[in-house]
Amino acid sequence: MAYYFEIQLIFPEEEPQFLNRQLSKRDLSEVTQYLQQKTSRGIPVKFRVGIFRVEDQTKIMSVTLNTKTTKETDVRQLLMNRVTDQQVLVYLNEPIESTHNKQETPQLKQKETEKDQNERANKPTVTKKEEPLFTRESHQKESLNVEQAASKKKSHKISSNAHFCLSILSVIIVLLIGTNVIQQIQLQSVKKESESLKEQIDAVKETDRSQPKIDTFGRYFLTYYFLQEENQENYQSSLRTYVSEKVNLSNWKTLGKTLKSINYYGSEQTKEGYRVAYLLNVSVDNRSKMQKITFNVEPTKDGFLVTTQPQLTDFSFN
Repeated sequence: MAYYFEIQLIFPEEEPQFLNRQLSKRDLSEVTQYLQQKTSRGIPVKFRVGIFRVEDQTKIMSVTLNTKTTKETDVRQLLMNRVTDQQVLVYLNEPIESTHNKQETPQLKQKETEKDQNERANKPTVTKKEEPLFTRESHQKESLNVEQAASKKKSHKISSNAHFCLSILSVIIVLLIGTNVIQQIQLQSVKKESESLKEQIDAVKETDRSQPKIDTFGRYFLTYYFLQEENQENYQSSLRTYVSEKVNLSNWKTLGKTLKSINYYGSEQTKEGYRVAYLLNVSVDNRSKMQKITFNVEPTKDGFLVTTQPQLTDFSFN
């Protein structure tokens, strides 16, 4: 199956050298040279290629190409990258035949037919003589050469089809490998998320188990923290049992407030332990007041120790 091509330049518009021409596969080299000249001067070329079947001049398809979006200037290669028709791809992939054997366009075929008819009309009628033996042998050799050439062409076509199939198979294999890699990455991501979620669940469980112990420790500590001890050294000495050695108690003084009630408000886990909060009802100058107290604790072998000086703030549910 043979095809011819029609080129319509879209940009630059003022150059009509391919207008109304039916180009063979060999003639496409002219278009390639034109593209190379333009792109070498930095001029992009946008054009449309119509593909027609030689036998019945039927238009198979039309492809729009633009050198602005690619570095390729070989028209045959550009078409093979865009054409989807299998027969056209095989035709483009076949080597270009010699000038004597190349496929003619419909216009050339019509001229040859008219020339043959004129020669037959002007040729005098002669009596057919029997061909000599050496002439018949020569014809047989020519026929054998033609058959060998046709066989080579068919073998090349089969080789081209095999190469095309191998290319498709390679693409499929690459896609399968890529899909497998993506699945492995997704699996690793899910595994990491699962491990992170497990750590969070374990932390919540540990916090739930520690809540009663933290509450008990905090109540004992606050009882001593609100002692009405006038001697500062005695006050600090009574707190040392509940406070970490890392904390300096030199600026801890009695608050001058009477603790009336303690309510556990909750705790949240920190890098080194927990941040604990209580709601207190305290008496200041015979007046009750609700306040919130927060401080950090860290777990020890025997229980907990306070690691920060408590902070008191007024609190209201409104």
